[in-house]
Amino acid sequence: MRSSRNHTRRRLVTLASLTAVAGLALTGCTAAAGGGEAADGPTEISVVLASIAFENAYQAKEQGFFEDEGLDVTLVPGGDPAANLAQLVSGEVDFAMVAGSTAVTAVTNGLPVKVVLNNESIDPEAGTSGLVSAPGSPITSMEDMEGKSVAVLGLATGAELQLYEAAEEAGVPFDSMQLVVTPLPGMLEAVGAGHVDTALIFPPFYDIAKEQGFTVIGEPTREYGGGMPNTLWMASENTVETRPDLVDRFRNAMSKAADFYNDNYEDARRITGEHTEIPPELLANRVYVERDPAVYVDRYQYLIDTMVRFGQVENPPTVKELLAEGTPTR
Repeated sequence: MRSSRNHTRRRLVTLASLTAVAGLALTGCTAAAGGGEAADGPTEISVVLASIAFENAYQAKEQGFFEDEGLDVTLVPGGDPAANLAQLVSGEVDFAMVAGSTAVTAVTNGLPVKVVLNNESIDPEAGTSGLVSAPGSPITSMEDMEGKSVAVLGLATGAELQLYEAAEEAGVPFDSMQLVVTPLPGMLEAVGAGHVDTALIFPPFYDIAKEQGFTVIGEPTREYGGGMPNTLWMASENTVETRPDLVDRFRNAMSKAADFYNDNYEDARRITGEHTEIPPELLANRVYVERDPAVYVDRYQYLIDTMVRFGQVENPPTVKELLAEGTPTR
């Protein structure tokens, strides 16, 4: 496997950020954020969301699925998966939505967290994200990507692994690309202004990119990541071990929400519109991907093996070691 200073630096930055999070855990800051429960009242908890695939969490609250399980839930808008994980480990929130690879890196580095539920797996048929360059850019294919910069939502989020696989197939050294962490809403502006060459971009901004004439180089997430966990839910080991009832109630509510979401994409579209800046004319054609609480074990293991192959982790846990007892699987 090739290695380079850029690739090594990316890995060190990722490990450093997670080591800092681990420091929070070692200082004992892993108590549940909520957990407040009156004698006959609901249990108050906080849940941090990702910047994508969040609609079913709002549906769980609006449709009373949390309330049915005796939960009073505060939904916290989130962003970078590592930042969400930091909130979980510090005890600011009780459950966090993170990327599948973020969970692997976290547990590899000794963080006391467990996967409790899948949220969304990558649909190999749904083109909801892609690698784009500016309108008129000479970068039009993966063969053009050697030495180019790529705006990404975060390091070790999993999305870059499919980018690496696409580069490898095109004969481009994966470690020749420079990853630049960029907030999702600012990616198109960064590409358009020439601050980065390309962006690996997700909904709703992928739809906006296509509407504005950005060049779609490829859709590596869909092409190489089908069945892998795109987003999933984690809790602290302390919550899993001492409050299994809370974990079960959260699972029950989110499982009901998954069923509701899958039958009500138009309601999900409304929620997307309320919590993003995507224009209504683009929102009308947005593709929605099925929610599934079950983890696809074989595909998750492939993700872990790919992380090892591209040097993101060493001696990672198996899928079984990542999952809390009772986590639904396929």
